[in-house]
Amino acid sequence: MENESVTKNILTENNFKLVRNTIHVSSLDEFSNSSAGLIEVKAHSHQDLFQIFLIKKGYAKLTCYNQEFEMNDLCFFTIPKNILHSITLKTDTEGYVISISDLGLEKTLTLDADIFFDIEEVFLSKINLENPLLENFYQTYLKCVREFNQDLPARELALEYLTGMLLIRLFRIPLVSKNIIKKDFNTYRLLYRRFRNLIKKNYSFKYSVEFYATELSISSSHLNRICNQVIGESTKKIISKFFINEAKILLTKVDYSITDVSYKLGFDDPSYFTRLFKQITKQTPRDFRKSLGL
Repeated sequence: MENESVTKNILTENNFKLVRNTIHVSSLDEFSNSSAGLIEVKAHSHQDLFQIFLIKKGYAKLTCYNQEFEMNDLCFFTIPKNILHSITLKTDTEGYVISISDLGLEKTLTLDADIFFDIEEVFLSKINLENPLLENFYQTYLKCVREFNQDLPARELALEYLTGMLLIRLFRIPLVSKNIIKKDFNTYRLLYRRFRNLIKKNYSFKYSVEFYATELSISSSHLNRICNQVIGESTKKIISKFFINEAKILLTKVDYSITDVSYKLGFDDPSYFTRLFKQITKQTPRDFRKSLGL
């Protein structure tokens, strides 16, 4: 392989316009005229893009999570948002990259959170056209490319539909056919600790799961996955249990009424606070105080 290379900073949100704020298709063929043997796409991440690379012919090397993955000819790989990665391509590589915005994901996947779960991971896979699910994915990908490059009536609507179909085709590919590059479990623990610290720092039940996920620059479903993997509980349950435990401490202070305690912890409705307290502790706040002789 040639040693000469050039460096590119491409395929980022600022370098193209999304159709209907949903999808963009770029060709990798633009590098074929470079005199260098390799094209280096330097390390970067996307704040608002999920990308699917298709390598039809040639060579690509993906670097992420301090690992390198080499691919040849017909294959694909996915890059979720906020994943630091770099890519090396041979200059004769042919293929495409489809970029889908968060808005595009929300439009097409609002009824199926399980798909959101899967696209938080980096996937690599060869495309065996004898496998019906992989062949369907490949053909739908090419339909997205053709529709994007043709100025036909209702192009925007067709692209929204095809985007949804592409993501469904991707989701249907069995895990045995996809090489999943998972983050190191220590990374999950680190994010979990940051999540717990954010709960303590903000100290109010009014903050939603979506708020904490945004603060951590991840999706709500990804935060829920982290919580389930680290301690086996959902994000919502962790938040609820934290504030009910804080309520137990405040309820030992006889100067505070139950309503005072609920408001201090950020509950807008004292009745809801009472119901949640009983749900978690099997006691009402009043019964809890009685059990302490207060």
